[in-house]
Amino acid sequence: MYQAIAQLSELRKQYPILRRGQYQDRFYQADKDMFAFARVDPETGAEFLMVFNSGEQAQTINVTQEGKHYRLMTTWPDVVVPSIEDAAQAASAELTVTLPRLSYAIYTTAS
Repeated sequence: MYQAIAQLSELRKQYPILRRGQYQDRFYQADKDMFAFARVDPETGAEFLMVFNSGEQAQTINVTQEGKHYRLMTTWPDVVVPSIEDAAQAASAELTVTLPRLSYAIYTTAS
């Protein structure tokens, strides 16, 4: 867990949008141990989508893409998250994210 917090802290230092970007809820359900939120730069439209699984089991959620194209930036632990580079997923209205227990994935629209 320490490593996860350290990685998030480093990313926060490296990307000002993670400190100052506008906060937007993207997914929350009381019966799920997963949640997602975005930090958005209002000037450039760049976005970081943070998806967390705080549960003890792998879970899947769908997050509305809102016309944006996300690319996977990092995960913790280093887990295999299916690529969203395929045309079907990129054209889809929703991003499907499956994460193992106690993990997170960070996506971005920035180049």
